[in-house]
Amino acid sequence: VIVVPGVVLGSGEITKPVSVAALRFSKSAEEKIKKAGGKCMSLEEFSELYPGKFKNKARIMG
Repeated sequence: VIVVPGVVLGSGEITKPVSVAALRFSKSAEEKIKKAGGKCMSLEEFSELYPGKFKNKARIMG
């Protein structure tokens, strides 16, 4: 699961299925992620699906 504390934009390419949780997705980003077999979810959905599972296990990149 990739967690983005912001907006995922559609520039670039994705070729492998990944689950992405973000504040918001552009239409093209969502289409590309789903076309590659991945899943898009809101940060709220992420916190409901994985309550406490990733507690103290985060990598912040920027």
